[in-house]
Parts: sequence; C-alpha cells; structure tokens
Amino acid sequence: MKVLIVTNGEIKNLKRLNFFAKNHDYIICADGAVEHLRKINYLPDILVGDFDSISKDDMKWIVDNNTPYKQFPKQKDYTDTELALNDALKLKPSEIAFYGSIGSRFDHSLGNVYLLIKGLDKNVPSKIIGDDFEIHIVNKSKMLYISGEEKEILSLIPITTRVEGVTSEGLLYKLDNDTLIRGSSRSISNEFKGGLVKISVEEGLLLAIKTINK
Repeated sequence: MKVLIVTNGEIKNLKRLNFFAKNHDYIICADGAVEHLRKINYLPDILVGDFDSISKDDMKWIVDNNTPYKQFPKQKDYTDTELALNDALKLKPSEIAFYGSIGSRFDHSLGNVYLLIKGLDKNVPSKIIGDDFEIHIVNKSKMLYISGEEKEILSLIPITTRVEGVTSEGLLYKLDNDTLIRGSSRSISNEFKGGLVKISVEEGLLLAIKTINK
C-alpha cells in the first residue's frame, strides 16, 4: 500500500498534487491541507490534526462526505504531520510520500524533513514531494534509485556528522566511496546526466534533494 500524506505547506501545482493523489492507495490529510484536496475534489481517507487551521467550509465538506476524522487537542506533543505519519505507519505501507510538507514555517519544514528518519527506522521508504522538488533519505540499508532529466539538480546533504562510502552512478560529478562532512557544501548542485541515478552509502544518513526542471 502506498500512502500519501498531504500537509498544509506550500502547494501551488494542483495538477501535480492530483497526479500523486491518483497514484496512491490511501490519503491522510493533516488539518488545513483539506483546502488543497478540496480544490481538486479529492477526498482523503482520513483527516487528522487539532483543526486550528481548517476552515469551516472545508470541515463541512469533510463531514458532508462522511470522511473519517480524528481531532487532537491543540496542546499536544506532536505536529499534525507526525500524527498523520503515525497513522500511516500503522497501515504497514510499502512507501510513504508527503506533499505540502515544506512551507513558510522553517521550523515545521525542517521538522518534517527529519520525520523521514522515522519512516526509515520502520523500514518504510519515505520521501517528501513538492511542486518542483523531491527529498529522499539514504543510509546503508536503503540505496536510492532516482531518475532525472539532463542537467536537473541533485544535492546530497549529510544529516549525520559524516557520511562515509558515498558512491554515485549517473551524476555529472561522480562520487566513488567518498566521505561527505556535515557543514560542507561540497555535494550541493550535482547534475543528472540524464536517466537513472543510483546513490549508496556505507555509513551515516544522507539527504538527496532533486530540483525538478519547470
């Protein structure tokens, strides 16, 4: 089962959102992100959150269509996105994708990126997708296979202090058992040669961020 979590960050490309909604088996919506799904007339399977950002009209749309929802108190230990992730993991999915998890709140955006580690710890491939980017996480047990057009950008950013044994295939600037250090910009803005890229590491956690040509 492929699960899509839609959150209330920046979503402008509704066509792209609609594509991912149609290509996932189960959709969890976090709070005010209902607004985006309502624009494409695509009901989630469940709505979760403290409902501090959902409009009355959007909530009425949920209720009128008998969509299940779970409301949490505003004073809680987890963000709405993590609550959605917790529900997703209970489904034992084959993969999880977040859409709308990056926005104007940098603290929320960064926290959402780190939620990818939680999916990884549960052996569930997880990624963040947006209007013009994808964010993946790589470690020793999870290699990344990702395709891209020629000259599209792929940046590799260490999460741990060191990421060792980084090897790439299909990038313009090849990495061959390299060590990447957190705090260095060495691995920013590498480029696809066109086609499939493979990234593997021997030790550490690595973010792989693809910037999509518009």
